[in-house]
Amino acid sequence: MLSQNLRVLARDGLVERMVEPDIPPKVSYRLSPLGQEGSAPLHAPLDWIALRAPDIVLAQSLHDANLSPHS
Repeated sequence: MLSQNLRVLARDGLVERMVEPDIPPKVSYRLSPLGQEGSAPLHAPLDWIALRAPDIVLAQSLHDANLSPHS
């Protein structure tokens, strides 16, 4: 599944795929310039999620227990 996703990202130009002719062959990936450009706007929401992760986990737990966080 991961290799399929990486191939799609390579096809879209977001990652570069490098195959080294070792035995066994070694494949590595890196963000392309287009992928680097696209990753920049994602930093703010990811930073917010990391900051609020405890609150998100609490909300999930309360929801799963059928409780409201404002009860």
